[in-house]
Formats: sequence, structure tokens, C-alpha cells
Amino acid sequence: MTDDELIAKFRHNIDGVGVVGDADADAVIEAVYDLENVDDISTILNRLQPNTAD
Repeated sequence: MTDDELIAKFRHNIDGVGVVGDADADAVIEAVYDLENVDDISTILNRLQPNTAD
């Protein structure tokens, strides 16, 4: 599976769930592809949490 296919699959799986916005999805994708430089995995996981600030 190509990188583009993986990204499309991720976006498809989160589409319509209403939990992860486009900016958060972009940040998660970027961080996962640069995982060796992520100091704290919670920064990625936090972007996958529902936004309850409404």
C-alpha cells in the first residue's frame, strides 16, 4: 500500500465520525510519518480525542 493509499484510508476511517477535524488529521499524519522525532506520543493521541470545548 502506498503512502497516499494509507492516508486516504485513514481519512476515510475518520470521515463522518466528527471527532477529528482536518487540521488534527493533518497533524496526526505528519507526526506518524515523522514518528522517530516525536518526543511524546500523547501529542498524537490527544489529536484523536473528541473536542469537548463546545
